[in-house]
Amino acid sequence: QLAPLQSVKVASAEGETNARLKTNSLGLRADEIVVPKPSHVLRIVCLGDETWLGSQLDETATLHPKLKAHLQPFTTQEVEVINAALPDSCPLLSYLQVRHHLLALQPDVWLVQLDPTDIADDAKFRRYVDLDAQETPLVCVHPDLLTQPKIKPLCEHFLCVKWMKLKATQCFAESDTAAEHNELAMPTSHISSAQVSKVALTVRPICQLAQLVEPFGSRVVCVVHPRTQELLTSAEQP
Repeated sequence: QLAPLQSVKVASAEGETNARLKTNSLGLRADEIVVPKPSHVLRIVCLGDETWLGSQLDETATLHPKLKAHLQPFTTQEVEVINAALPDSCPLLSYLQVRHHLLALQPDVWLVQLDPTDIADDAKFRRYVDLDAQETPLVCVHPDLLTQPKIKPLCEHFLCVKWMKLKATQCFAESDTAAEHNELAMPTSHISSAQVSKVALTVRPICQLAQLVEPFGSRVVCVVHPRTQELLTSAEQP
């Protein structure tokens, strides 16, 4: 969750500092949200990662005002598109975000992002998630808040050991992340049952979210991003 009621400048990819990131009292990059939702408003909440958050972009250049402008001609209701994206998020964290912080918004549509990076993000965070008997996510505990041993590990006493541990962790993390990303890049005929299980585990929170919000009359729409190669291939076609 982003810090609430903040206004900071964020450097763009080119090193400029012309993008301003403002958050409301819920820690979302949006104006203050009226609760309960007015009847004349068609509310859409977008759940995704940093690509939807667009922290390096001016707010007017992000997905959300463009989506609002696209949808408004199709309805007499006032379209409201809320940016609820968070850095490094994935469907698992989006589910918990809604369950603990955003249910009161009661939008008409929850728009959930799904892209290849979500497999690695799910694997990274799922180890810290508590599940109930039906394997429904309950809470994701920050690793820094987990119980620490009373005796400090060896790496806390010797900097060289700490450095070696850091380098080893980075190497394994890079290897795991590359492997997870490659799983979605493989042709369907080469996907193993283990890879299918990882994809299913990543997607499961979207189904759980749909069950969570159904009693409130909300719908869940999943937006699947194509692979980079597919985008390049489409761009080359006439």
